[in-house]
Parts: sequence; structure tokens; C-alpha cells
Amino acid sequence: MYKNKPTVQEMYQRSFQMGDTQITLEIEDTSGFFAYDFPAMVGVSLRSADAVLIVFSVTDKESWDSLGQLRDIVMEYGRPDIPMVMAGNKAEEEKRVVTRAAVEELSVAMLLSCWETSEVDASKKHVM
Repeated sequence: MYKNKPTVQEMYQRSFQMGDTQITLEIEDTSGFFAYDFPAMVGVSLRSADAVLIVFSVTDKESWDSLGQLRDIVMEYGRPDIPMVMAGNKAEEEKRVVTRAAVEELSVAMLLSCWETSEVDASKKHVM
């Protein structure tokens, strides 16, 4: 099984051609704790973001419990129309503490699409 380490802050950038258009994808990968510890930096990032992906672990209750606060931070600092999606990772784990039904319920309540992902199985399961 994979060993997972919490993200502190990592940056990724990749450029590619899509038809006649050159696309540059920049991803800032932060932990939820980064948002609480450095809200000014998160604000800078969110003001220039074109979309937000909020990732949580289906095996970590604390990760799950922070989703509402993270969404509120995005709504406070990001553009009013910023696209937002949730992704539940570690869907392959037997130690799941967040049920699929709970994910669906929160997804509907927050008006966000949600996907479940797995490091083992590259296929993605759309929840809502």
C-alpha cells in the first residue's frame, strides 16, 4: 500500500497545445492547514485562480470536517464565479470513515460536483 505524506505546499506547471491554443496549467497544492496558517497567501493564490479543487480523504475525519471551512475560504477570497469541485481521495481504502452517501449529501448541500479517486485504481468515480 502507498505511504501518504501530508502536503505542505507544492507547485506544478505544465504547458501543452490544445488545437491552436497554447495552455499553461499551474497547480498550487496546499494542505487545508496552510489555508488556516497563512490566509493572506491563500488569498493571493485564490484571487488569481481560474478554478479550485478541494481534496479530502475518505479515511480522515478531520479532512472531511474541514471541507465547509475550506469552501468558505474560497468563497471569501476567490472570485464570486470561481468554479469549485471536491474530490475524495483514497477511495480504495478499507478504512473509509466517510460514506459515499455522506459525500453525496454534502455535495448537494454545497452545490459542488464531487469525484472519488484512488491511487490504486486510475479510474475515477463521479459521486455527484
